[in-house]
Amino acid sequence: ALFGDLFLAHLYKRCPYTLPAYWNKKSGESNEDYLRRLGYSNDGEKLEERDKYLLKMEGCIKLYAAILQGPPTFSNMPHPHGMSHGWLWLSRMLNLEPIPDVTATALEAFLKVAGSALLKMYKSQFLKLLEFIYSQYLPKVEAVTLESNLGPITRLKLYLEKIQKTRSVPEPEGRMSQSICG
Repeated sequence: ALFGDLFLAHLYKRCPYTLPAYWNKKSGESNEDYLRRLGYSNDGEKLEERDKYLLKMEGCIKLYAAILQGPPTFSNMPHPHGMSHGWLWLSRMLNLEPIPDVTATALEAFLKVAGSALLKMYKSQFLKLLEFIYSQYLPKVEAVTLESNLGPITRLKLYLEKIQKTRSVPEPEGRMSQSICG
């Protein structure tokens, strides 16, 4: 469990949205220091571009979602950070006020990787939560989204509409079968 705890701590530091948390700027903190605390990389001259940052955060969220549903290390022990943590992550995320680009990016990434496993575990309750996201939370995300940055919100909305129509969540792309995993 020590490696897992250290790994998660590193992931939380690189991407606070895996907690999920939105950090506020501290009094007296420079804009550059604040952005670095949010996970922006600095090549020595300038901070990374927003699009590159969002892709990196998306990757961290997808990695976190994949870890939640991986097989336990030892077959006779429960997963130390399993799918119940996925439900917890999702509920915590939905209790935060949305921020432009990041909220839609994080939700879509998480649902694409962990959504099918959450549906298997929580069944109709998960579908009700997705309906809540679509009807109640998505309008809040849209309200803070700039017209010039509609990509993340549009992708999330289309993904949720597809789930509503089919009443199912597709398996994540590239998922290995259980026979391969152990």
